[in-house]
Amino acid sequence: MHGSSYPVNSTLEGLPLGGLAGGFTTYLTTPLDVVTTRLQIQGCSGWLDAVHGIWRTEGIGGMFRASIPRIMWYIPASALTFMAVEFLTDHFNETCSNGKMQEVASLSIDKKGSSLQEGSS
Repeated sequence: MHGSSYPVNSTLEGLPLGGLAGGFTTYLTTPLDVVTTRLQIQGCSGWLDAVHGIWRTEGIGGMFRASIPRIMWYIPASALTFMAVEFLTDHFNETCSNGKMQEVASLSIDKKGSSLQEGSS
C-alpha cells in the first residue's frame, strides 16, 4: 500500500500474488489443456471435433475436468517463481551510495575447457 506507514517487502508480496495469478490463469486455461489431452489420447480429427465430443458427452464440467489438481500444482510453482523474480529484481536494482547501479557479475562456460569464468557485464 502506498499510503501505509508499514513497509511492504515486494519479495513477500510476490508470493501470494504469484499464487493467485498462477491459480487464476491455470483455471482459465484448463479447457485448452483438456482439449489438447483429448486430441493426443483419443485421436480426434481436430480441436473442434474434440470440443464437440467433450461438450456432447460431459457438458461444461468436462471442459474443466481435473482443474483442481492443476490449480493445486501451479499455485505453489507460480508463487515461488514470482517471489524469486521479485527478490532478484530488488537485489539487482539496489543502488550504490554514489547512485550508480551495481555491476552484476555473470558466469559463462568456456566451450573448450568447460570451466566457469567470472566476468562483469
